[in-house]
Amino acid sequence: MPGGGLQSDGSSTPPTFYLMATRTPQYWLAQAESLGLKTKAAEALRSLIHEHEALASAGKKGRTARKPRSAKAKGRRAVLEVRDLLRATFPHWEEDDILIQTTSVGGQDLHLSPRAAQDFPYAIESKNVEALNVWKTIEQAKANAAKKNRQPVIFCRRNTTPLHVVIAAEEFLRLVRANG
Repeated sequence: MPGGGLQSDGSSTPPTFYLMATRTPQYWLAQAESLGLKTKAAEALRSLIHEHEALASAGKKGRTARKPRSAKAKGRRAVLEVRDLLRATFPHWEEDDILIQTTSVGGQDLHLSPRAAQDFPYAIESKNVEALNVWKTIEQAKANAAKKNRQPVIFCRRNTTPLHVVIAAEEFLRLVRANG
């Protein structure tokens, strides 16, 4: 029965669409080639197999294909997390003491009011990526910090890890001396 169902001996067969869904593209390509079919469908299967293998090998390298919109959303989540952390650390800040930069505009990720900059004299760069190019990010943070005459600070994380901070060693030691 083409759609699947009850056979004359009482056994049942799965529906055809189920059988098709449980087979791999490689299986269907082998079937087409064994029948000597050189059709557009066979070419489409070859293309599908090639694309599937490329995505699978990218996944093995720890990379996943991420659409630009979801990548920006992931970055924005990091910016929001940093903003919320700073607001919790400095509860006396007003709502407009810390503003989020629009993603399409370059520069530091969070803008501080002059009052907030007195409490936190850093230019903020945030990253939420699986593989951080730390040297490139440091250069980006330095360039943004120079525009505001501040020290660069990088807040970074990847999925399922806590937020980390990257600052220059001299600045870190200055903070330790000031608080120690």
